[in-house]
Amino acid sequence: MKELLTGNLPVSFLIGGREYHISSDFRAMLRLEEIFSSEELTDEEKAERALKLFYGCIPEPLEEAVDRLCYFWGCGRQEKKERAGGNGAAQPPIYSFAHDAGLIYGAFLTQYGIDLSRKSLHWWQLWRCLKLWRRTGC
Repeated sequence: MKELLTGNLPVSFLIGGREYHISSDFRAMLRLEEIFSSEELTDEEKAERALKLFYGCIPEPLEEAVDRLCYFWGCGRQEKKERAGGNGAAQPPIYSFAHDAGLIYGAFLTQYGIDLSRKSLHWWQLWRCLKLWRRTGC
C-alpha cells in the first residue's frame, strides 16, 4: 500500500493491452457494494452492472477485468477467501456503509476535516482512514 505515500493511487488498469480508466472514488465502491448485495439481481446482472460502473464498459478479457476490480476493491491486496473465526466461518463485517453512514461521515468530518458529501476521495484513501478509525475506536 506504498501508493498512499507516493500518491500513485490507481486510476486506470491495463487489460488485454488496452488502458481503461476506472471509477476510483469511494462513491463508486459504495454503489458496487449495493449492486453485490442486491437480492433482485442475478449474478450475471450484478457482474455486468459492476463492470460497467467500474470501467464504463465491459473490458476483455473478462477474467482479467474482474481480477483487477477485485484487486482494487481489496486496496491492492488479495482478499482472504475466509475470515479467521475459529471455525472457518465467515464473520460479519464490523461496520456497514449503509447502517453506519452517519457515524462514518461524522468521523471523517471531525477527525480528518473531510466533508465526504463534497470531496472526491479515492477508495484506497477512504479504506485506510476507516481502518484507522476502527482501530482507535473513534
